[in-house]
Amino acid sequence: MKQINKRFFEKHTLEILDDILGMFLISEINGIKTGGMIVEAEAYLGADDPGSFAYGGKLTKRSTPLYGEPGNIFVYLNYGIYYLLNIITEGKGKSGAILIRGIKPEFGVEEMMKRRGKDSVKGLTDGPGKLSIALSIDDKFNNFKIYSKDSPLKLFYGERINTSRIKHTGRIGIRNGAELPYRALIL
Repeated sequence: MKQINKRFFEKHTLEILDDILGMFLISEINGIKTGGMIVEAEAYLGADDPGSFAYGGKLTKRSTPLYGEPGNIFVYLNYGIYYLLNIITEGKGKSGAILIRGIKPEFGVEEMMKRRGKDSVKGLTDGPGKLSIALSIDDKFNNFKIYSKDSPLKLFYGERINTSRIKHTGRIGIRNGAELPYRALIL
């Protein structure tokens, strides 16, 4: 597999949203690789997006990472329970991110089941909190570049998904901007 490079992020967040589907997300911790193909993600467009932490352009502890370098990893704790994985997009004074919502488990499946306390693949990584537990992702991943060879979390080119297989819907689990069609999943 070929790891993505920085240039992958040199386009609009909504283009990245569709292009990231079919790619492989791999976590390597203590020599153990876990991961799979990205099948669901959501886009957050920054200052003009009512669903984004950066809405209105305010700089807060949660919004500041969204103005970071494209390709940076941003993990935050949601509801004090689940870590959620985001990859920064845009850059140059703009803010944006892609939330990875789900993968098809393919690497280190037994380890992911162990981490989740499950005896089946069903429902193993079909939500952003479940995904983070299965891949052992927490805020220690922050500020790594997902395209760096030194990152414990990497993104690799995979299957190019035909647009006819991509469904766009409203986003899940947010109050403001939920109706915007910024969630993408593979049919």
